[in-house]
Amino acid sequence: MTKIHCVILDCTSTIYNAITASSQPLGGIERTIIALSKILSSSPGWTVTVCNKTPEPTTCDNVTWTNMDKIGGNFPAAQMVIACNDPNLFDQYKKKTGQGDFLPVLWLHNLLPFEKALRKGRFFPLLRWKPVGVFLSIYHNNITSRFLPFGKRVVIPHGIEDSVLDFPVPDEIQNEKTACFISQAYRGLAQVIRMWKSVIFAEISDARLEVYCANPSADDLDNTSVEELKKKNVNIMGRKSRNELNESLSKVRVLLIPGHKDETYCLSATESIALGVPVVTMGVGALAERVEDGRTGFIATSEEDFAEKTKQLLTDDALWRDMHQTCLKTRESCRWKARKDQWTKLLEDHGKY
Repeated sequence: MTKIHCVILDCTSTIYNAITASSQPLGGIERTIIALSKILSSSPGWTVTVCNKTPEPTTCDNVTWTNMDKIGGNFPAAQMVIACNDPNLFDQYKKKTGQGDFLPVLWLHNLLPFEKALRKGRFFPLLRWKPVGVFLSIYHNNITSRFLPFGKRVVIPHGIEDSVLDFPVPDEIQNEKTACFISQAYRGLAQVIRMWKSVIFAEISDARLEVYCANPSADDLDNTSVEELKKKNVNIMGRKSRNELNESLSKVRVLLIPGHKDETYCLSATESIALGVPVVTMGVGALAERVEDGRTGFIATSEEDFAEKTKQLLTDDALWRDMHQTCLKTRESCRWKARKDQWTKLLEDHGKY
């Protein structure tokens, strides 16, 4: 059996590992690193190491977590190195370990405009390594400049963690007329609050909106104070751990997320649908790929349509139950194990597996 060592290089400054993940709020990059490392380590002959800011080496789910600053020349040779967002990580890895004979894979979570690649010093590392570029959506791939020197481009969507898919979902509505927003605040929160104040809450006075994001600004809140928002049944819940979000999502009727040009995938939408929660969106960015219009939610054509579709899902129990059941049917196809072959195929196609 061929032995494969895969190394994942984290671009974030977050101090975490797979053991601490369940009890601390993490972003999408950190959570998907945990999930991908776990599923790749389950492949026969594969070992996986994540290099990030973890304070001490640890092992969880057959994945080794080590501090990027502490690796050196005795580090086990890798056949595939996956760098998140920043191709400079390949140079750092080679400098620390002396290794250069591996398949470089750049796992892009965010947009990389040509101008940004030049400004952030990422163009020339791309030119040196010519990595396989892994994009999260068709939108993500299409919007990325063809002048960036990738050796190959592939689209591999995120999977969903087992902790989400195995979470028990109630058959009946738990919190009547409750909606939620889960994303970075700048990605449409002000727009949602504006529609909520002027139309949705104005017409459904017992409707509630829960906002899950960190430190929204005054602009993000449509220049409305937290106290004033409470009077309109809008509650700022802050950022929550994955387990807390599972619990919260099991008790809401609809996720409101217009979308944004920076949205390369939208894990929140996919996870909400897997938990039986329909999504109302404007389809901006990759959101049009996340929602089946009329089946797992609605892709609205205007703010008026967005508000109207939201009102329907908050008040029409038959419509909600139908979409709820359709959403739940997406679960199995969203598991990370359904993505594993796409990742291992990168090595096969390169002739290193």
